[in-house]
Amino acid sequence: MKKQGMVISGKILVKQDEAETITKGGLIIPDLSQEKPQQGIVVIIGPSTERMKTLCEVGDRVFFSDHSGTPISMNDDDLDLHGVYLLMDYTGVLLYSK
Repeated sequence: MKKQGMVISGKILVKQDEAETITKGGLIIPDLSQEKPQQGIVVIIGPSTERMKTLCEVGDRVFFSDHSGTPISMNDDDLDLHGVYLLMDYTGVLLYSK
């Protein structure tokens, strides 16, 4: 049986999209010059509170500001979470799409 991940109220866990490594013209972008995408997919949502309701759901694409969230490296087979995720406040979400 798989575990279910939880985050505290007012927080979401987002799998940030990968940075572009090759331009449309075929040039390779060095690691230092790559910009981190400011979007990703919601993986886990903390419970809503009376003061803070979340409108997005697990699986939604969210767009966030440049310095939103705390990067967390995870490698958990039970939760099926591998790689780097962002733990962020609901308020860090600027836009979401279903």
